[in-house]
Amino acid sequence: MPNRPPSAASGGPDLCACGLLGELPRRFLEGRDLDLLKPLRFVLPGGEDQVKAPADPATDRGAVGGALAEANERYGHPGAAGLAEALADPATLVVITGQQCGLAAGPLFTLTKAAACVRWAEALARRGRRAVPLFWMASEDHDYAEVARAWFPPAGPEALTLGEDPEPLVPVGGRHLGPGAAALLARVRDAAPNEDYRRRLDDCRNDLEPDRCFTGCCAG
Repeated sequence: MPNRPPSAASGGPDLCACGLLGELPRRFLEGRDLDLLKPLRFVLPGGEDQVKAPADPATDRGAVGGALAEANERYGHPGAAGLAEALADPATLVVITGQQCGLAAGPLFTLTKAAACVRWAEALARRGRRAVPLFWMASEDHDYAEVARAWFPPAGPEALTLGEDPEPLVPVGGRHLGPGAAALLARVRDAAPNEDYRRRLDDCRNDLEPDRCFTGCCAG
């Protein structure tokens, strides 16, 4: 009979027993070195009531909330002020996720992560817990080859890319997209299957102007 991976109590494969996890996650699963995760907690869907706000928060959130309000107002977020006010309250729970700032907002899973973050905050709110979603745009990322490409099915299976990195070792978040982004958008528009698809692409045109930066493109 073929070899089968050991199973965990849940019936699925035990990644630790299979040797597929590194030393650090193994120690966490064994209950060791958990202080490295503070103040983070892992809670499965439906277990939101287990989440507790710290009794004595070590960080003054006022400055963070003010900075985020200013940034999100620049990005055009209509609820920036209200969310920043909620974030400044130490009793407010914060649901956090994030991703590198990529071309055309990056891979589809970036939007999935953002949507999941919002839904977690909404689930907490339905249970009477004040919570805000927070998406961290990793603008200090240096992997230009990763963030400067995107796939658009109508344009074919190959990745569309802005080309070689013109400024190696410089964080990509604040760098301009350059004229290549508009050229890629035009290529995708030409391959669009219908007029509705083209209209939706036209809505993205301002976010792909040559003077836009990766952070602005992702936030837009």
